[in-house]
Amino acid sequence: MPTQVPKMAQGRVSCGRDLWMRLAAAGACLAGLLLVAWVLSLVARGTPPGPAAVGFLVVAAGGLLLLGALIFVRVRDAALALLVLLDAGALAAVLVPLGLARVKLSLLLPLGILAATLVGAALAGRRRLGARPWVGVAVQILYLVALGAFAWWVGRGRMVALAWLWLVGSVLLAALGHLAYVTGDGARVWRRLATLPRWARAALVYLVALGAFVGAAGARLARPTPNNHFVYAADCLLHGRLALSKAQVLRKRRQRQYDDWARVVRVRLRRDVAWTGGSFGKGSTLRGAWMVRQGRRTDLFRTTTGRVVRLERGSWRPAGQDWYVSFPPMPAVLMAPGVAIWGYRFNDVWFSVLLAAMSPMLLFLLLGRLRGAGLSERSEGDDLWLTLLFALGTVNYFVSVRGEVWYTAHVVALVLLLLYLHASIGARRPLLAGLALGCGVASRVPLAFAVVIFVAELARTRGAWPSRGSFLERLRRLRLGPMLRPALLFAAPLVAVAALLMWYNWARFDAPFEFGHRYLDIIWRERIQRYGLFDVHYLARNLSAAFALTPHLQPEAPYLLVSRHGMSLLLVSPALLMVVWPSRKGPWHGPLWLAVASMGCLVLLYQNTGFVQFSYRFAVDLMPLLVLLIALGGRRISTPVKVLILVGVLVNLFGAVTFGLAPELYGRTNWIWTPLDPGCAC
Repeated sequence: MPTQVPKMAQGRVSCGRDLWMRLAAAGACLAGLLLVAWVLSLVARGTPPGPAAVGFLVVAAGGLLLLGALIFVRVRDAALALLVLLDAGALAAVLVPLGLARVKLSLLLPLGILAATLVGAALAGRRRLGARPWVGVAVQILYLVALGAFAWWVGRGRMVALAWLWLVGSVLLAALGHLAYVTGDGARVWRRLATLPRWARAALVYLVALGAFVGAAGARLARPTPNNHFVYAADCLLHGRLALSKAQVLRKRRQRQYDDWARVVRVRLRRDVAWTGGSFGKGSTLRGAWMVRQGRRTDLFRTTTGRVVRLERGSWRPAGQDWYVSFPPMPAVLMAPGVAIWGYRFNDVWFSVLLAAMSPMLLFLLLGRLRGAGLSERSEGDDLWLTLLFALGTVNYFVSVRGEVWYTAHVVALVLLLLYLHASIGARRPLLAGLALGCGVASRVPLAFAVVIFVAELARTRGAWPSRGSFLERLRRLRLGPMLRPALLFAAPLVAVAALLMWYNWARFDAPFEFGHRYLDIIWRERIQRYGLFDVHYLARNLSAAFALTPHLQPEAPYLLVSRHGMSLLLVSPALLMVVWPSRKGPWHGPLWLAVASMGCLVLLYQNTGFVQFSYRFAVDLMPLLVLLIALGGRRISTPVKVLILVGVLVNLFGAVTFGLAPELYGRTNWIWTPLDPGCAC
């Protein structure tokens, strides 16, 4: 017979749990309000902090208030987030004042103290029995002592009283958050959340993501970015042009917009010029680009049709040049209504932020639909943690708040990729799947490899793929009849969009698969002409940028320098390591990995690392697929994994706020280690 717990004892336990929850909630809300009051007092005194600092403070204050509200309604995991946030805030309480006081220090020791503390907090929070809650509090006290001793030893009395108060208050409130986490029980909250309509849950995710993106974007939201190429492309589409008009070229020059425009030169021949296999007659106009060697223009001219001819002095005369936006046009199509209304005042940052907040919402709904289809065993809480990982714990965060042509293309592509994945579940909406994938390819070409997901799901759900036998035997016994109609519906919009893209490219560059990157007017066009846009020569550089680059630590301000090639994905998103450690494999596992491998190989062979960036931005196209692999892999999202996710959120918050607003952290340092190109400058 099970032991009966007296009602009075149950009440005392519940009261104790509620007490820590309420205290942590009140402390988080109070800390958020104090941050807001402090910023307002600085503004009133006429000493407002810089834009990067404002971004940090806004996101921190909003995060504390949100966490306080979530803890108040007994969301247990919010207390863990409060713990990690405040431990990082305690470290900032030491480093910021010492930096302002121009104290020389190494970041290795304080970062090591923080890492050890987070590991201890994660381990102490794995069980909720006996003295485990007080183990976490003891870890926090040790953290306070270690960090305080470091500040006293290095600062030599230069720490102001406010910094000490900030340090002590952060650690004590973090300890309170730990007590709330290990004693709390938020199961009732998830049950209540599950009773909400699907649209209400999606709206909550959208609003939280939007708030995080708006706060990190900060001062960027005030005006359009200088690199708003898609606005120019949208204006061209509205006026029926393929190339920039003369007015657009002049505007581009006045605003010093030099990055990643495609330039096609026109020359008129004064006499016949031969090339291997034929000749061009006198008076012919050739379109193309001059070949470059060792930074200087040669007398070799490569035409848009791929012919390379030698044009000696006196054999030609200039006939003008055409400028193009060299990126796939889908973002420009979506911007066209706004550009028709506001013209060049159309704010591409707001466009990116509002659209980017849809991706976490779509991912959250996708995870729920996979659970409903029996493909996922994740709970509602797990889905939220994975959504947090994607939205704020990966390179998606800094990409979503930038605006600008490179990042806007990623934002649009992610929304379309997630719509495609929704339509691919059960292969129930082949027409929508084909249209979404086609439009996604018209934003980011590597998305074309995601076609394997729909094809595999179509074969699985229509019973066309045999369940037994080797791969070759299954392939021989494949039944195409049940797949024919949905396959045609899927292919129709995909082929239509592909045909439009090929016509668009042919009309501009006389080649159906040329978007204009071969004609980029950039300093590294010589290597493009020598090796092409894709080559194994670039592999070592890209692997280094994606997985090996670390920031440089130095004893003088700003103490930390980030290469403009970015930081390793393993540093900015350590929780992604779960993708290689699944506990189960389902029918989506193989297609997802095939899509990831294909897309990854393409971008790793590309001539550019993504430069300039906070981390390897080309990986953002893969992030929804990687998160799905983690979700379907079934590995439990334990407390250490949650801590890794939250660490990734803080690291990516740093990148989202500082990239572009704190240029001293991203100086002219472009280090990248590769045996093929050790002195790489770009």
